[in-house]
Amino acid sequence: MGYSIERLSDLESKYLEGVTKVFGECFGHMFKGFTEDIDLLATSFGNSFVKDKCYVYLEGDEVIGFVSCSSLDGRAMKIDKEPFQKNFGKIKGKIFAWQIEKIMCKVLVKSNREGYIDFLGVSSRQQRKGIGETLMRYIHQNEDYDKFILEVLASNLNAKKLYEKVGYKAIKEEKNIFMTLGGQGTAFIMEYIKE
Repeated sequence: MGYSIERLSDLESKYLEGVTKVFGECFGHMFKGFTEDIDLLATSFGNSFVKDKCYVYLEGDEVIGFVSCSSLDGRAMKIDKEPFQKNFGKIKGKIFAWQIEKIMCKVLVKSNREGYIDFLGVSSRQQRKGIGETLMRYIHQNEDYDKFILEVLASNLNAKKLYEKVGYKAIKEEKNIFMTLGGQGTAFIMEYIKE
């Protein structure tokens, strides 16, 4: 079966559910202090994705993976607090949304020639098949930036190897208060410069 890569904003709304499921599978461990329910996490984040900053890897009608890239004009996620409050209660949901906003919504690039890879996620049953590499190469070719930056947990050796394989280099190791409190440890800031 062949695949296609499409911008989320060009797809019907039903594909957003597939993206949020993959997001929950890939990033759910980061939020286990709030919930271990992947479906609840996915529905909380659903309306927060900025659709024109997200590319979806499809096999037929199935969402297999996605990658999102932010820029100087904003991140690939704008937190909609209402689903968080609905799913986790008014106070806990508000705190959860506030923390996520602090981590995932602050602009991290310094010029309009830089892109920031916010998320790369591949369905757990489709990993190690080159899909992540395909998505990274696609975004490098289809986003008009001279340099791309990303952050990867130091403990996520497989992701770090993937990024190195497509040309990223670690430029510094960084601590983040929210990641430290969540038991995630330090992260590497990596960059890719187009030739």
